[in-house]
Amino acid sequence: MISELNSPLEANRPTAFEDVICDTVDKTDIAKLPANFKHFTKSFLSMRDQNYSMLLHPPEASRKFGSDRIEWYLRMLYLLEKNFVEDVDYFWNEYVRIQELDNPFVSDKCFKLLSLPRGYISGFSDIPDFLSYLASYTWEIFTKEREAQTVSQRSINLVSLLDPRHNHYPKNFKHSDKNQMRLQIQNSVEDEIVHCGKSVYIADSENIEAELQFLDRYYSSKKFFKGQEILQMENYGWRFSLKGESNVPKTFQDLIENGIYGRLSEEEERQKYLHRKPIRKFEIKESAPAVELRGALLTLFILCGGITLGASLVFAIEIREIFFILIVNIINYLISLRTMLRFQR
Repeated sequence: MISELNSPLEANRPTAFEDVICDTVDKTDIAKLPANFKHFTKSFLSMRDQNYSMLLHPPEASRKFGSDRIEWYLRMLYLLEKNFVEDVDYFWNEYVRIQELDNPFVSDKCFKLLSLPRGYISGFSDIPDFLSYLASYTWEIFTKEREAQTVSQRSINLVSLLDPRHNHYPKNFKHSDKNQMRLQIQNSVEDEIVHCGKSVYIADSENIEAELQFLDRYYSSKKFFKGQEILQMENYGWRFSLKGESNVPKTFQDLIENGIYGRLSEEEERQKYLHRKPIRKFEIKESAPAVELRGALLTLFILCGGITLGASLVFAIEIREIFFILIVNIINYLISLRTMLRFQR
């Protein structure tokens, strides 16, 4: 969200995912990324006898190239999935568990791409939904396009968003905190969005619309904008099998055509935010103190009053003859008017 509050010019509004990319991956770096997921997982076997801390704390040289940063991120996400989420000790030569992802590449100059966890496993928060989508897209679509040498600009943009210089985790997010509720993470996202920094919230279209209405309602002093690009469009429908002579399909079709189903869907989303309260309460600014006639301000009023009074006197002297004639004419008119009234009586 970018706010135009206190901005002399209209603020830049990112409307597409391309607008929030920190640094687009160079085409020459694409070849350096893992070719496929199978090759990627095998590469871990060759690391079992190496210094494991090199993976957790990458060398300074890896900060220069986007491909190195993205590959490091993919490895950490994979280990987090294996060692923690699935509770598997992947490195059998030493017991290592990654409970949190400590990202050394995060940059304040890049947008935060925030999303809620995609779910919970045994009570623990899973990877943020948007980050999970980017990783899955990289393995399932990007690698196939790369193998066919038909890498699209869309794929380059999405892989660029996987650069760990973007922070994909909400503030205070903890995988290892079993008591961390979804509402706490949602409040953390709200706090960062309302802060009006370089933060965007990514979710399903229905949730985005409900979130936008909530923010507009409780933070009316700020302007929030919704992007125009839909990342993954999905078509869905219903099919009734063995309907026989049932009236259910026809009734259901009427609900959709009359807009009742859409209204019920909107109400369902609204109910999710019905009892939610904003985390920030903006205090009404105190009115400005009364201006007292002291010092320079009093002198200014005296000067203005003196100049006005002097100008009025000079003006009266200059037009005294005209003023005298005007007074005489008014008196004569009143006398003649009084005489006419007496005559009519």
